[in-house]
Amino acid sequence: MNHRLILVETDDAQLDRLAAVVRETTDFELAASFARIGAALGQSSVFQPDVFLIDVDDPDARAAIPNFLSTFPNTVVLCMMEHWNADIADQCLAMGAAGSMLKPLRGEEISEALHAFVRRGQPKPPQIVAFFSPKGRSGKTTVIANLAISLARRSGESVGVIDADLQFGDLPIFFDAEPVSTIVEAARDIQLLSPITLSPYFMTLADGLHMLSSPKRPELAELVDLESLLSIIRMAGSLYRYVLIDLPSGVSPLVMGVCELADTIFLTGMIGSGFETQHMRRALGMFDGWSGFGKRLNVVFSRVVPYNDEEQRRLSTAINHPVASILPNEYLLISTANSGRMPGGIDFNSTIARKFDQMAFELMDVDARRGGVRQ
Repeated sequence: MNHRLILVETDDAQLDRLAAVVRETTDFELAASFARIGAALGQSSVFQPDVFLIDVDDPDARAAIPNFLSTFPNTVVLCMMEHWNADIADQCLAMGAAGSMLKPLRGEEISEALHAFVRRGQPKPPQIVAFFSPKGRSGKTTVIANLAISLARRSGESVGVIDADLQFGDLPIFFDAEPVSTIVEAARDIQLLSPITLSPYFMTLADGLHMLSSPKRPELAELVDLESLLSIIRMAGSLYRYVLIDLPSGVSPLVMGVCELADTIFLTGMIGSGFETQHMRRALGMFDGWSGFGKRLNVVFSRVVPYNDEEQRRLSTAINHPVASILPNEYLLISTANSGRMPGGIDFNSTIARKFDQMAFELMDVDARRGGVRQ
């Protein structure tokens, strides 16, 4: 299918170069090109475009995105910028653009961007979700893996999982994955990347589900700094509607930095030794006041026996904070995860799978109510 594309670029020399690129791209027909936003809005209807490619380094061009979409409701707006700016990329998504890429462009990049951004889902900013546990053996990775699967299945939008448990990440084991690239290579290259060139660092696990792996060896963890990790997360938000980050246990600047960026934080604990509620209560103290910044704290306890509402209320009282979800003690699911048979080995009709579906629907509902706009 050939797309009728209209190009809007304020720099005349850049406009000529980009027009030549579009003309040489087999998937696109250059319907028209404009150097002024007003002219593009006023004159484009005669060309019947289905794609706009707009330079958003110009603030006036960013502000005009809603006008393009209301005037041409059946079109896709692709944005381009000279240097990557995550704030501008999020602004464009909030205004309804499908996504952003970097100039100079190659023809295949325009095609890849259009396909990737349409697969991503609704043109809204991402929902960034961090998973934290005060100590090890909390069921954190089981929660994030299953919730990611449910989100991809139930939302129909793209989900990106980042294994930021840099020394002992288990997500590749859960999914029996042998990644070619890891978070180490992504951190090394991030200053040179755009969303489209970041995409190959993620591996596809299932339809709509992608993962950026933890380092292959523990000693490589020191090669991933907080600034690079935050840049990866924000850029991944242009590729995936939901970005889920598996964090190492315990408190560190990296953990707190990612939690500060996140929209929703899951605090996970596994009932076992009897000290879990004490650990969780102390962990919650670190997040006092964060809800005032628009963040949601979801406490999840796994392997809960008895698995009923009364026990959930008891746990809420014990930690002096609402427990968002409890998970039953289903060994079959743990066996599936440990054997690397996710997601193909999951019984989606089981009690625990339905619980993860419920958690996914709750995240989707929160995302809908906040309008997809980052706080």
